[in-house]
Amino acid sequence: TLPVRKLTLSDRLSWTVTLASGTVLELGRDTTPLAVVERVQRLTRYWGATASRLGAPARVDLRYPDGF
Repeated sequence: TLPVRKLTLSDRLSWTVTLASGTVLELGRDTTPLAVVERVQRLTRYWGATASRLGAPARVDLRYPDGF
């Protein structure tokens, strides 16, 4: 699991999640349920392989539909 430490809404209405590990997830402004689910699924799909090769990332940008 990736426990959440902090959830932040910027002045520009962009959501950022800080995990307990210190990793920051940029979710952006499109926070419809479908968009959030797709972003979290994309993160969890690749998290294991990415973290095992490179270590836990400091920041992950999930605002774009075709990558992070």
